Amino acid sequence: MLRAGVAGLRRGRSHVRVLQAIGGVEVAAVADLDGDVVERICREYHIPRGCSSLAELLDQEIDFVVIATPLPLHGQHAIEALERGVHVLSEVTAARTRDECEALVEAVERSGKQYMMGENCCYWAFVETVKTLRERGTFGDIFYGEAEYIHDVQHLMHDAAGLPTWRAQRMEPIIYCTHSFGPLLWMTGEYPTEVICAGTGSHFVPGMTDLQTALVRLTNGGLVKVTISFTNARWPGHRYSVMGTRASFDTGWVNHDQPRFFTKDVPNLQGPVELPLGINVPGAPGAARDGGHGTAEWYMLRAFLESLRTGRRPPIDVYDAVMMTLPGICATESAAAGSTAIPVPQYQLRR
Repeated sequence: MLRAGVAGLRRGRSHVRVLQAIGGVEVAAVADLDGDVVERICREYHIPRGCSSLAELLDQEIDFVVIATPLPLHGQHAIEALERGVHVLSEVTAARTRDECEALVEAVERSGKQYMMGENCCYWAFVETVKTLRERGTFGDIFYGEAEYIHDVQHLMHDAAGLPTWRAQRMEPIIYCTHSFGPLLWMTGEYPTEVICAGTGSHFVPGMTDLQTALVRLTNGGLVKVTISFTNARWPGHRYSVMGTRASFDTGWVNHDQPRFFTKDVPNLQGPVELPLGINVPGAPGAARDGGHGTAEWYMLRAFLESLRTGRRPPIDVYDAVMMTLPGICATESAAAGSTAIPVPQYQLRR
């Protein structure tokens, strides 16, 4: 039986639900700065120990910790846990700066502990389908991809008392790129090498860029375009698309449109065919949807737990985690430098 700790109970509550349902895990302790939230979660989910800080949580007898604290803290909290000899599953993004990415990689290498970034969108069913088809050669050479993530979160920039949350720290939207670039990395099988980025300016929140688009060069010479906005007047949604020399795939707006697929390998095909694909894996247990993003958290956590039990490399290890995170950091640098091309460090070569 693995003993888990969960730090940060706004997002972490969903991890508590899935971990308790998945089997072979005891949620032994949780932590949050809000004592009322800790008390309520402990009572509701029958958790024996509630803590007021990550440090206190790491003092408990736990095998791994889920880092679900605010985004700016993920890197330092993961490093703290690794240095205490605790395995880590971290929410996205992995880190906020280049230096923090390097420190995180060094902490994993030094500790010998397992680290996985919880990029749940990689575990949507259609991502696995495209990844499998690409590995079979169905797409030929994938030379272009797109991802869009549009989500107006202005209502989350202040708490109930009117105080600013971490989202109000004028963080550029492109920094939160992993829900877009993570699936593209899995679907294409390539890594980013260079980024150019531009933004639209500020129309909703003073000092905060409304929307940014990054053009990312891949290791095979291909390109992907990623567009992200968190202040807008539009319904929320994700969209993904890949183009290969033999076939192409486009989700449309996820959960609204039917994905479309086209291939040159079907004679006389005159247009795309619709595929009955979505975010959920058919036949998944009923509890698999407890994470709140379809069946993604169930399969993501199951993969992480399997790595702990077998000692095998997690599917999104620290090297892939920083390679999914760095495009946003480098894109922010590019936008600040007038859309100058910024090279992306190649951490996957250190694996």
